[in-house]
Amino acid sequence: MIDGQEDSEDKSKETGNKVVYIMTINVLKPYRRYQIGSQLLDKAIKDCTKDDVSKIYLHVLCSNHSAIEFYKNAGFIIKKKLENYYTDLNPPDCYIFEKDLAEYKKEHSIPDSTLEKKKAVDESNKK
Repeated sequence: MIDGQEDSEDKSKETGNKVVYIMTINVLKPYRRYQIGSQLLDKAIKDCTKDDVSKIYLHVLCSNHSAIEFYKNAGFIIKKKLENYYTDLNPPDCYIFEKDLAEYKKEHSIPDSTLEKKKAVDESNKK
């Protein structure tokens, strides 16, 4: 297991919550500034909220300033800096970004289906 993935993965195993890792969102240079990356990320976030995902996380190279700003603007926060994470890139350091979807659901008035399922299970156990 890669250092840094442990935090989100271990917590998801303990709590039973789903966690999604974004491997990459890449838009060719001539097509940037057309909101394509933002639309892809927004769609991924919305799909995750429908599928009971509690958090989304990803790695961003510390020197990739445009990606850092992109994810910050999308509501992701830096959770940790990993030094010497990449073996084939210079500089090799990266940030772990994370977005808590419980907050996103509150902000966008999306019902938390996890709570609804828990209530349904509790009600059926009472019978």
